[in-house]
Amino acid sequence: MPSILKKSTRNKVQKYLKCAFLFLLIICLYKFYNVYLEDLREESADEDDLQTVFLAENKVEVYKKWLNCAKWNLMVIEDPVQFWTQFTKLTRKCDEEAEIDKLGLITLKNKDEDKIAILPRNNDEQNTFVTLGIGRDITGEQRWQRKMGKLGKHVDFYGADPMTEVNEDLYPQIGKYFPFAVARNPGYATASVLKSRQYVNQSVVHVDIMYFVDQLLKINKIDNLWMDAEGAEYDLFEIFEKNSSFTKKGIDICQINIEVNFYFFFQGLL
Repeated sequence: MPSILKKSTRNKVQKYLKCAFLFLLIICLYKFYNVYLEDLREESADEDDLQTVFLAENKVEVYKKWLNCAKWNLMVIEDPVQFWTQFTKLTRKCDEEAEIDKLGLITLKNKDEDKIAILPRNNDEQNTFVTLGIGRDITGEQRWQRKMGKLGKHVDFYGADPMTEVNEDLYPQIGKYFPFAVARNPGYATASVLKSRQYVNQSVVHVDIMYFVDQLLKINKIDNLWMDAEGAEYDLFEIFEKNSSFTKKGIDICQINIEVNFYFFFQGLL
């Protein structure tokens, strides 16, 4: 009787191990298949995106149409709350009127959002990319790096984020990481930072953006600026004005992606 029980138990264990092995094999094959499909999708997307550099549309004319539309729809709004409430709706209207798709826009997906960019047609092989607010995600930057590499262009990446957790290991994979916040003015102040998968207010060191770009990075051209400053972006709007500190210093910005946080704007009105 004991030998029969041992044999039965051994058979059950063998069946269990076989099932577990088969399950793990299926999981591995599934993951491999997904990675393979993702590589195919990325390769196909790259081929489509790289074709945009051959578009012959006059980008200046498209921009002028968009600017004129935005001027007449947005600049007439005096109330700041109404301005930001209507911003998305009105700018999308201008996107359609100006037919901005003719610019050759490409989408760079991060884990939870999309960035928009235009692949350069110039002969400048050296490009600069600045990320203010990394947020533990460089997926979009890596996609840009890969596409630019296929055009024979090198990109220097610089990223700043006061939260070192994950970011200090992640961003150096593509460029240089700076463990502080970038704002309009230097100091030690409260900022909204990503911690344990949620945003919390925390006192962090702020480096002013002029010192960061001019003295630390020592550059006078930013080809791509991605900004997710969790509320600090409002003060940084100054650098986009005609007579801004950047203009006076001869610093040019070519393409910008900004996440505007309405929450912090409305909090400032209270």
